[in-house]
Amino acid sequence: MGVVVHNVGAWKFAVVLLPVVAFWGALVWGLAADPDTRQYPMAWVLALLLTFPVMAGGRMVLDRPARIIVDDRGITDRHWGVRHIPWDVILDARIEWMPSPNLPSGIRLTMLAKDRDRILRGGTSRWMKPLARPSDPLAVTELGIRLTGTDADPDALLAEIQARLKPGTPS
Repeated sequence: MGVVVHNVGAWKFAVVLLPVVAFWGALVWGLAADPDTRQYPMAWVLALLLTFPVMAGGRMVLDRPARIIVDDRGITDRHWGVRHIPWDVILDARIEWMPSPNLPSGIRLTMLAKDRDRILRGGTSRWMKPLARPSDPLAVTELGIRLTGTDADPDALLAEIQARLKPGTPS
């Protein structure tokens, strides 16, 4: 049996996004209603610049699939650039509190992993590919999964991961 973690609090993000969508909609409606919109180039630029946050925000509000999956294959996180970490490369796992003066404080699952090249080659996003260059095979990489904003029980998640680690590894 594995653990599946979902995002929560989409309605909170929707409340923050609502004024941006309203402003964007009013701007686009106003530009569409005016027969001579060539005289408002900055309004068009603003409308185009706001299109991306409105689309990305809408995707985040409607995002329902599982975010973190812990199963027999390893750990998969859709928000990682790495996406999937097999069990045989994870050396240790721990839960950490992340205090932050600028961002909301939160909880993070931190793992130590070996074989960085294999992690980066297997299932990485295009943004992580430049990092997949040869490194010291004995080097250890620290990977973190932010658990804030999910329905994860940090202690149960850590217990599940440590139970799946190979015997003889630190825990």
